[in-house]
Amino acid sequence: MDRASVQPLPLLRQLDQRRKDLGMSYAMLAKRSGVGARTLQRVFSDEDSTANLRTVLAIADALDARLLLSGEDINVVRHKQAQRKATKLVKLVQGTSALESQAIDPADLLAAEQRTVRDLLSSGKAALWHD
Repeated sequence: MDRASVQPLPLLRQLDQRRKDLGMSYAMLAKRSGVGARTLQRVFSDEDSTANLRTVLAIADALDARLLLSGEDINVVRHKQAQRKATKLVKLVQGTSALESQAIDPADLLAAEQRTVRDLLSSGKAALWHD
């Protein structure tokens, strides 16, 4: 977790605005968060383009703010990954067939890609992410 970084916009701007709205100085935020005042100033300025995630979490906690993770539905993400992987696998087969002078009908390629997507989605979760 130490090495994870987040980009400053808009999260750090929102945290800094919250600090200002609360009327909290950098010195008070430093005391409440355990993060040095100079580090806070650097994090909230343009001097430091990234901030350590642990630091951001400490700042958020000191400001009684909660960071929420959001993203696409898991099934949508899995389907997109299955589609990418299926396309890649079918292209490999197509390339091999072309080397052997065996043309594959486009409809057969599409059907193979769709079957591969179904197979990947029905197999273990790890299969989607291994190359």
